[in-house]
Amino acid sequence: SYFLVHRYISLKNAEEENKSIVFDRSIYEDYEIFSKNLYATGKMTKREFYAYEEMYKSMCKYLRHPDLLVYIDSDVDTILTRIRRRGREMELQTPISYWQQLDNLYKLWIKKYNFSRIYKIDAREIDIVTKPDQIPSIINDIRHLLNTD
Repeated sequence: SYFLVHRYISLKNAEEENKSIVFDRSIYEDYEIFSKNLYATGKMTKREFYAYEEMYKSMCKYLRHPDLLVYIDSDVDTILTRIRRRGREMELQTPISYWQQLDNLYKLWIKKYNFSRIYKIDAREIDIVTKPDQIPSIINDIRHLLNTD
């Protein structure tokens, strides 16, 4: 719940200061993906999960929804290829079943996400690390969606 509270405070501070903010992960994912995964794998008890859920729902009532969600759609093979390329030991030692579970939760979540428009990036075709020339097109698309040229 520390991360949920930290993200909530960051969002509220940005709202109060009327700042635009970009997160690598949304508060919705904290609940919909990661807490559900912790509960499903037994790392969070039923009681802890329900408390987390209640806190999340209460916080969401007081948050402004994002203007846009950038969703990077992938598959487990692409994820594993990028993990190997990054070479982070912790990620390399993580069982494939963990990545599969997260992928399943993400796919279920994005189908029902309705807080804002979604800009979907297909990670099987877009890779800004190996093809940085793809970045300007993504930026232009996002600017167009946000009407901030």
